[in-house]
Amino acid sequence: MTSASTLPPEIRRLTVEMLNRDAEFDVTAGYGIINFNWWRRNPQTGAWETVPDEEMPGYSQEQYDLINEIQEEHLAFFLQKAYAYTITDPLAAYRELIADLRNAIDTRLEVVQQGYDYFQQRPGMRGDTKSDAYDFFSTNQRDSRIKSKYANLRQLVAQKHMTEGQLETLLAAETFTLSNGKEMTFLELDYAVQMKLLSPEPWDSPDRRWGAGEYRLLWSRNTVNQIDKGLAPGPQGGFLAVSDMGFIAAFSKDGEMLWSQYASGGEAPMPVSDDRGTIFQLDNTGMLQALDPASGQPVWTARIRGSSFSSPAVGGAEGLLYAASDRGEVAAFRRQDGAEAWTLDLGAKLTGVAASRDQGPLFAAAADGQVFGVSREGQAIWQTNLGAKLYAPPTADAQGNAYALTLGGDVVSLAPDGKIRWSDSFGGKMLTRPIIGADGNLYVVAGAALACFNPTGGRRWSATVGDSIYSPPAVAPDGRVYVGSMDKNMYALSNGGALRWTFPAAGSVLASPHLGADGTIYVGVLNKRVYALKER
Repeated sequence: MTSASTLPPEIRRLTVEMLNRDAEFDVTAGYGIINFNWWRRNPQTGAWETVPDEEMPGYSQEQYDLINEIQEEHLAFFLQKAYAYTITDPLAAYRELIADLRNAIDTRLEVVQQGYDYFQQRPGMRGDTKSDAYDFFSTNQRDSRIKSKYANLRQLVAQKHMTEGQLETLLAAETFTLSNGKEMTFLELDYAVQMKLLSPEPWDSPDRRWGAGEYRLLWSRNTVNQIDKGLAPGPQGGFLAVSDMGFIAAFSKDGEMLWSQYASGGEAPMPVSDDRGTIFQLDNTGMLQALDPASGQPVWTARIRGSSFSSPAVGGAEGLLYAASDRGEVAAFRRQDGAEAWTLDLGAKLTGVAASRDQGPLFAAAADGQVFGVSREGQAIWQTNLGAKLYAPPTADAQGNAYALTLGGDVVSLAPDGKIRWSDSFGGKMLTRPIIGADGNLYVVAGAALACFNPTGGRRWSATVGDSIYSPPAVAPDGRVYVGSMDKNMYALSNGGALRWTFPAAGSVLASPHLGADGTIYVGVLNKRVYALKER
């Protein structure tokens, strides 16, 4: 291969500059190559086009291996590698990081040199001093998530692993071997910094020491399907991971997948469970199923007339399950065998039904803003007009009160007799059901905002996260809140609404998190993974 020193100075300068800017030194973002495809500008049209395979320059197996390794950017890959190492000395690890970076610069320059020579020898493929191809790729960055190398180094200063002076010394270091004799690539260590996996103690110590942040990552698992609906309590103290199209996977608390299946014939909301653990799911075709929690197999199947986009409501001692349809019907089914107990036609397009477990009426909400009170024997007993359209299903508390959210941004509480107890204008379209914490407080979301209300009215706090929230938050017994966002983060808030920490999930978190009995936080992500976190 031609020596890199023969490159025009401008190309060499820009190459090194790009490496210093791109934390992941992705050689595929360099001169003329993306995902093994060489590019050139068509001399007739001026458009960029790929070079045919038969005209591509040859590469050594070593170069192909390097490019392939650098392209392995999946989060699970990084997690696996990060946990495989014992980071006992962050300074030593970062000296190794700098050495890898310098080696990568040399490799990039060799690749750029080969491409430069090749393009200069081909008619119609020559450009200016910098080369059209290099200019094209240097001004079209493909991955906005790449973080600055120096920003990541400075995280170590912020985390008090090193001083400013030590950082300067580190930047000047040429080579260093990790004290434990293990090798770590720049990519792996860079990810360890981003995910706060660095620890002054070995990861394989008996108590698995905490990292530098407020939490540690216990494990991550592939869920086979994207998780965009939510996580819910599951068998053996574990959880259910649910997708929008009726896919359900049951996991143990340690991350073992117990079973998975498509439990419905269409789009489906979150399933619900009764005291025995039986899982009930209703889909938008009107199919209602009871699933065995041990196997996921259907115990019985029933149907409602019309479509439904809301979860069924589990009753109490009467042993019934309630469902609402867009045809205006509320139907009750025996939880034991799925037999229909009664059906009531309310004559309005219903968005959902709510029930407290053992007292008070059912609350059926309609899209036009009507809320109906229905007895557990199937009789309509009152009707209240909220004066604004509804989308989200209502929620009922243990005292038999109901809470409804309007598309106009109002939070409304109704008493068991249908009278409005209190209302508050929060603002924004409210598209997800409100939830009630163990302390009785009400939690609502609208857009990228969420708020907590006292059960008797009055806003306790409100907060805003980075992007839209599509599912209700999870609330711990002490009032701490965990909520996912479209911006690929899961946010942990205090019981006063202050941001405590953020988990970068490398995929949009549209699903509601789940809190295990031991405090483990389970997060489902759109990239078909679920993560288990533990707080400090």
